[in-house]
Amino acid sequence: MDIQLRNYLDAVEDDSQEARYWTALAAKTDNICDRMRCLLPANVSGHIICDLLIDSDNNKTNDVIVDGKMRDRAMQLLNTKLLAGIDGSLDGNDIHVGYLIKFATKLNEWIKPAEQRDEITLCQSAAYSLKLVAKRIPPNEGQKIFADTMERCLKI
Repeated sequence: MDIQLRNYLDAVEDDSQEARYWTALAAKTDNICDRMRCLLPANVSGHIICDLLIDSDNNKTNDVIVDGKMRDRAMQLLNTKLLAGIDGSLDGNDIHVGYLIKFATKLNEWIKPAEQRDEITLCQSAAYSLKLVAKRIPPNEGQKIFADTMERCLKI
């Protein structure tokens, strides 16, 4: 009985070490991918993110189907790009205002009362992204969009 138990415990320990290895490798890979994505110029990223966010709900008109994970990754990249230049050192590497307005319009659609966990998370992520977008859009161009944002937030 002791030999069988020992063999079982050894197998469990090996599985645990293997799981730790793959978890560490996945974390390192994710870190490297984030750094590679940050190398993209802001306008290229803006175009890609804009297409992904708009296509995530408009599957009827396009052949592209964007699932929730891809949408979340696009929003994460958007937030990273928006946070990258907040310190004031933009160096001309900024997302065009046209893309920012499209982002804000799309993100506004996700600000609504929600009951399911995924919808609540999407609403919270959209609100955070809108906060970052608001810092980048000139006040005269974003008044209507953010007035709509405030109305939607009051309904929640």
